[in-house]
Amino acid sequence: TEYFDAIFVDLFGLGRKRAAGQDLRYTLELDFDEAALGCQKTIRFLRNEDCRACGGTGAQGGAAGLQPCARCTGQGWTRHKAGFFSARRDCLACAGSGQIPRVRCKTCSGTGLCESEREYVVRVPPGSQAGSSQRVGGEGSPGRRGGPAGDLHVIVRVRPHPFYRQQGDFLEVEVPVRMDEAALGTEIEVPLLDAPVRMKI
Repeated sequence: TEYFDAIFVDLFGLGRKRAAGQDLRYTLELDFDEAALGCQKTIRFLRNEDCRACGGTGAQGGAAGLQPCARCTGQGWTRHKAGFFSARRDCLACAGSGQIPRVRCKTCSGTGLCESEREYVVRVPPGSQAGSSQRVGGEGSPGRRGGPAGDLHVIVRVRPHPFYRQQGDFLEVEVPVRMDEAALGTEIEVPLLDAPVRMKI
């Protein structure tokens, strides 16, 4: 049975004590020229962090306020049988930690997590388009029981421009000219995002 236990643990991730934190998603709205030319934006978002009052343990008094879980006798897992196989699964009572609070922390209600505002500077590269995303490693919710933190995914949303249109990597702009200018040729000023240029017709 120990051999089959190992198979179930390896294949299905059962009985693991470490838990990765949740990924977060943030929608960053940009003006058209900010996305085209690139910019830096300071964003603020909410994420869960370890409760400072209990050190993330969920117990009044921190780690000293923990006791072995009665359901799994402190092992962090329980055994379940399915036909010929026997598998270990995370204990539901202690979420695989093997410990439970004697008295729940009043600040976080025993969850070990509190919501906090986080600030981060996002560097938007030139030519960013609507729907493009940027992954910021480790800026998501913290992991539990020593697990890695999740990631922050910044999704770009671009506000439409009054007269520019984006076609892939190119910009389109309509500049009106008179019939005689089109027939005989002329020089016009074309507005660009950073500065106007002169163009011969």
